[in-house]
Amino acid sequence: MRVQLTTKGIDHFVTQAVTQPSRKRIDYFDLAHPGLCVTIGPSSATWFRFMRIAGKLTRIKLGEYPALSLAEARKAHAAQDDLVEAGKHPIAEAKRQRAEVVDAIQADKSLMLDSLANAWFAHHKDFDPRGQRRDKSLSRSVVSDYQRHIAKLCAKFPNRDVRTMSRKELRDYLLSLSGNSDANTCAVVVRQLFQYARDSYDIPNNPAFDLRNPSKQRHRDRTLDPDEIRALWEACKVVGYPYGHALRLALCTAQRIGEIGAIKRGDIKGEWWVQSTNKADRRIDVFLAPLARKIIADCPDFGPDAFLLSASGGTRGLRSDVWSAARPRFVDPRFIEQRRKQGFGSDEKPERERWTPHDIRRTVRSALTGECGVTPDTAERVLNHALPGLRRVYDHADYRPQVRAALSAWNKRLAGIIGGEVP
Repeated sequence: MRVQLTTKGIDHFVTQAVTQPSRKRIDYFDLAHPGLCVTIGPSSATWFRFMRIAGKLTRIKLGEYPALSLAEARKAHAAQDDLVEAGKHPIAEAKRQRAEVVDAIQADKSLMLDSLANAWFAHHKDFDPRGQRRDKSLSRSVVSDYQRHIAKLCAKFPNRDVRTMSRKELRDYLLSLSGNSDANTCAVVVRQLFQYARDSYDIPNNPAFDLRNPSKQRHRDRTLDPDEIRALWEACKVVGYPYGHALRLALCTAQRIGEIGAIKRGDIKGEWWVQSTNKADRRIDVFLAPLARKIIADCPDFGPDAFLLSASGGTRGLRSDVWSAARPRFVDPRFIEQRRKQGFGSDEKPERERWTPHDIRRTVRSALTGECGVTPDTAERVLNHALPGLRRVYDHADYRPQVRAALSAWNKRLAGIIGGEVP
């Protein structure tokens, strides 16, 4: 039906449709705007535009009446002509606009702090801080620390869009944690989280860009003296496989305790441990001096693909986080016994600060240059530390002769300490 549409007339048609429920839906075409139609039925009134596109009659929905008024419908009617003249299909353009709205809503959800934290954490497990894809997952202790800090941050700022967060808010939050031992770790998590938001979602401002750590960084400098090395060696002999063997192997090679726990039988090539998986993501060949080879020979053989040091028959190695439970349970009581035999633990000879497995690495590094006459460069290669500056780019030597000589000298020194020849 073609009529001169007015708001009053449309309201009259709607009233008729409501009072006559059995009446069918009727199309009312606007005489002033060809193709503009309002379809009125007992339950709704809807605006449509009929037009030919590429020779085909197309029906395009404009909206519901009265949400879309007559004046607005006529504007929408004219906009369809403009789209066709611009070479765009109105239906395709409407779908594109709806998709943009959906994407915008999804982007807003992604920038809520809790959603962003989940996305960052999933990304961080796959990529290291330099942006390189990881070949192994983070340790359970690191995962636990990051999750704990993320949970506290989200609890402090619930239902927050990261684009609305200020530098002062984050700074005050970190300062409130300054008394905690891991407050600096939280600062690292916050900085990486907001840098991820900046890189992935192009937020205009990164409020955490130059936030400082809330606490002064304390560099641990604990090393074991010869008496402690003797006590630890004897304690580890009592502890036995696998924890005692792992700590003694750390004393022999100066490698990280987590990397020692990841040794597989197939990684041992005669007098060398070919270490291809480590924190530095860089292969190093570690010389196995006589004391180290004796420890390895005492380990059970679960097969070439099995872990050398394992509490599960070779199926799993000793991850670095197991020591938080294994050391107090297995090692510390035996170590204390040995120290008591040495006369330590009394008021006259008090015990020193508690040691950690990483202190062993620092002890060997200090002894290499201090007692064994090894050059600092070679000592750093033994520990698989990166070379400084341009040397990292140009120096790709394996240093096998130097590493062999260094660990042989340390083996001699260590044997003297264990045997009581070194005071």
